[in-house]
Parts: sequence; structure tokens; C-alpha cells
Amino acid sequence: MQTVGRMAGVSQVTVSRALSEPSKVSAATLRRIHEAIRVTGFVPNALAGALASQRSMLVSALVPSISNIVYASMIASFNERMRARGYQILLSETGFDPGDEEAFIATHLSRRPDAVLLTGIHHSAQARRMLLAAGIPVVEVWDISTTPIDICVGFSHVEAGRAAADFAVEAGYRRAACVSAGDERARRRQQAFSERFEERSGHVVSAAAFNEPASLANGRSGLS
Repeated sequence: MQTVGRMAGVSQVTVSRALSEPSKVSAATLRRIHEAIRVTGFVPNALAGALASQRSMLVSALVPSISNIVYASMIASFNERMRARGYQILLSETGFDPGDEEAFIATHLSRRPDAVLLTGIHHSAQARRMLLAAGIPVVEVWDISTTPIDICVGFSHVEAGRAAADFAVEAGYRRAACVSAGDERARRRQQAFSERFEERSGHVVSAAAFNEPASLANGRSGLS
């Protein structure tokens, strides 16, 4: 930072202010500082900045699978919006494993993120304790709950399963098969679909579930 300041003709304090509060530095001074940063290859110490500002500009995101297009597209949009606001995301794949999720939560919280994005509403008791103790915004997505950790954005998987069954019956289908992944959200959808379809059509639904992430290969295997 000393070299940057010397090249830009300003003090280290001004360089620091330009990085943390650019609105308080004149446009001409900012241009000189940014040019000096470019020439010297200087990279600001994010850890030091986080300690000083009490903001890491990191947002933690935990998803079950990064290969599943549903979660991949969500993370792509989430990352785009966070970057536009100056944040970087810290991403981990939990593999639908509550134990792994708990371990990742501990690791992520040690980096002092400004917020956490979680998939689903079912977490270990220790995970909930850590998140509540962190005192930061926690958003649970892809499900709804009457007792969220903080913020919940999602839908009822039971109602989604019932709606799919209603659509199938009203479209004239009288026999159905349901293939799903083995996670608990998929099981709720499958059970709700099967119960509603059987109730309305009088036919038992042939169901198959895989104890692994959803994939086209598993879908084909289940239908065969």
C-alpha cells in the first residue's frame, strides 16, 4: 500500500479510504490510485479490511449438488446478483448429507460471512445453534417452514406433489409412475403425488426412489 500511495502521490490513509470508502475520495485521486494499483499489481488484504469494517463481503452458499441444473442455475443467478452488489460467494456442495452440511457451515462461519444461503429446512441441531449464534442473515430456500432459522423462501413440496397429481388426473391419465431422488424433499413430493393420484384415479402409483442425487441416468433406470 505504501508503494501505491507513493506512486499516486497520496498517503497510505488515502489509499485505504479509496479502497474502503471510494465515495469519500475525489474522482481524480481515485483514478491515480487505481492506476497505481494496476501498475504495481497490488492486491488489498481482504482479511485486514474485514477486521476493520466488520464486513467480509462474503456470502456463504450451501447446495446439495452443483451438477443438478436446478441448483446450478440458482447459484448462477445468485452469484450474478451478489457480484453486482460487491459480494463474493463461498460455495460448498453438501451432497444431501446433514453431517457434511454441518461441517461446511462451521468452516464457512469461521470465514465470517455476512450472510448464509442454505438449501432446505432440515438441518442438524448443532448447525442451527451455530447459525443462530452467528447473528447474521440466514436464508433457507427451496422449502417453507413455520419455524425458519431466519428467512425462508420456497414452496410446499406436499402441495407441489398434489398439484402434479391433480394435473395428471384432469388431463385424463389413469395410471402413473413416479421416479424421484432419495432426498427428503423429493420423498415428500412423491408421497403427496402418489396419495392424491390414487385418491382421485383409484389406481396405485408405481414409485421408485434413488438414494443419490437426481440425474437423467437414474430417471431412465427408474422408468425401465
